[in-house]
Amino acid sequence: MLVYDKTGSAALTGLLVTVSVLPWIGIGQVLATLGDRFPRKQLMIVCDLIRALVFVVMLVPMPIWLLFVLAFVAALPTPPFDSAKSALLPETVPRYQYPDALALATIVAQGTTVLGYLLGGVLVALASARGALLVNALSFLVSALVLTQLRVGETSTAKSKRMTLGAGARAIYDDVMVRRAVAFFASVNIGAIVPQSLAAGYALKQLAAGDTAAGVLYAAVPLGMIVTVSVVPLEDHSPRWLLKAAGVLATCGAAAALVLFGLNLDLPLIVFAFIAVGVTLGSAIPTNTVAGSRLPNESRASAFGLINGILLAADAGGAAIGALVAALLDVRAACIIAMGMVLAVGLIGILTAPHEPVKQMTPARMPPAPPPAPSAVADSDNGLTVHVVPGAERQPPAPPPRPVQTA
Repeated sequence: MLVYDKTGSAALTGLLVTVSVLPWIGIGQVLATLGDRFPRKQLMIVCDLIRALVFVVMLVPMPIWLLFVLAFVAALPTPPFDSAKSALLPETVPRYQYPDALALATIVAQGTTVLGYLLGGVLVALASARGALLVNALSFLVSALVLTQLRVGETSTAKSKRMTLGAGARAIYDDVMVRRAVAFFASVNIGAIVPQSLAAGYALKQLAAGDTAAGVLYAAVPLGMIVTVSVVPLEDHSPRWLLKAAGVLATCGAAAALVLFGLNLDLPLIVFAFIAVGVTLGSAIPTNTVAGSRLPNESRASAFGLINGILLAADAGGAAIGALVAALLDVRAACIIAMGMVLAVGLIGILTAPHEPVKQMTPARMPPAPPPAPSAVADSDNGLTVHVVPGAERQPPAPPPRPVQTA
């Protein structure tokens, strides 16, 4: 709003959003390793304080270029904060409650995202853009205050302060279950982002409706995800079961969306197609459960930083492909093709879920037997004690032959 008020340029306003996402590309993954090198609780508090300070500085009138710089700086603490938060969650709750905790975190994140957009609009209307920025800064201070009550994450988990992205990458790649979970959900994201990114175009071009309809379609996707993670029971099952459950969710959601998009429905029925897209994204809970419960604690934040980068790249790639298909064909065709791809991914996930690798038990090598203790032999002539190793002592000479008696 500040940029648009000063420049009247929609392009510069959009560029500001792009600048705020840039820290997730490359540098964000490097910063995520801080969650393994330093205590995670303290790191999250510092990230909140930095963001609060930067947003307060934005309240001061300044040139547009400096506002872009501050937007980039304000976004830099987000990757290490999110990675540390994801890494701390398995320590915060018992293992059997981890899937429920993930579901609750997802519901809160999706719900507050929708609420945040609504609240931001109200704040701008009532207190101007600077007033909304001030409230935003205060929200980070409240978050930092809440985090001081956290009972975990007070010590560093890394064996070395030189933790690198390589450790996180190895943690993901070396575990077949984690590797499959990341690849599966990234593939689902590529398809699911297409209807999300084209919601405005679907409302304006396909439905010939207004901006209100676009907002409804945008809100339908997180609503579908919230309903899915609230209703579907995902307990602490085996990794293979969880990966199959992720495939079932993606398959069911994509199949429903494919049918609804294919029927070319109008409002309000087409909303259910976008809700079905959210159902496919509900597969994040079982896949995240697999990753969070199996990644080693000492490199978990680094691994989650890489995973977040992979998912962001999947979103960007899927949105670009969807825009290209929409330009060549139309918006509805792009949504149909995307849901067909997610359906295929879900079926493959169900049919090819890997088995838990069997650990080969190698017999332990017995240490060699210690050498026998030397025995002591007394030398009566010299009054000395001579230590002789058994088996190596000299045998006494054989007695001389007895004389033969003759008559």
